[in-house]
Amino acid sequence: MPTHITARVNAVRGDDGGALHDRVISYLRDSRIEDFKDALQELPKFLWGWCDGYTARMLCPQKYLLRFDDNALEFCQMVLAGPEGDDKFILQGGNFPSFLYDQNLADPEDSLKGLLWSPYFLTYYKSLWTGPSSARLPTGHNEKTSGCPPIAWANSFLKVTPRTLAYTTVQVQYELTSRTAWSTVDVGGFDSHELYEELVGLFSDKESEWCCETLVWWQKQVFTNVPDTQSGGCPIRGSGPMAVAEELHAR
Repeated sequence: MPTHITARVNAVRGDDGGALHDRVISYLRDSRIEDFKDALQELPKFLWGWCDGYTARMLCPQKYLLRFDDNALEFCQMVLAGPEGDDKFILQGGNFPSFLYDQNLADPEDSLKGLLWSPYFLTYYKSLWTGPSSARLPTGHNEKTSGCPPIAWANSFLKVTPRTLAYTTVQVQYELTSRTAWSTVDVGGFDSHELYEELVGLFSDKESEWCCETLVWWQKQVFTNVPDTQSGGCPIRGSGPMAVAEELHAR
């Protein structure tokens, strides 16, 4: 994960860390996942992550979700003890966490189906970039709201990109873990640098139908109500995705 993204994470955590922490479980309870409607808000963060069934299921790679559901305690104990043998790379970046998936679309035979279409992740993305009051609005705000402007409005950054999706993924992943201080690594050999690069890499094929459909969907979900932000074409064709720092530097 590039240095500017690490700096951006630290800046956001410094400005709004406590609020983001609270929203993670709040949005979990409000998600479409029936099993999470009773997720606890009061549990201390050091008991989150792989120590809690709710957060562990969100962190569990989608690829192994059926195995997790079959015996959640055994799966969590395996991760906490340090995966070995055939499980050694179970948390590698390409095994994307289930919180990124729309479970109604996910397909065990196709890792791209439902990926980055998660209602839960969408809610968190909006909360972070366009403000908490926009999180549950179907197509976002049509203008900035009163008070301290969220990241998107403060920087006139009104475009969903692969890098903002990857950055937000790293942020959510951290908030769901038991870590109480920012770190790019977690139990089980997980490394958020790897997760970030794997997600950005998914969009490297500008002719990919999945890439275009995913970015068009995100733009509509987040910025439909903002004038002149819907191009109608594939957002990734013709120009490479820009990082937040690159976008600001170009202005």
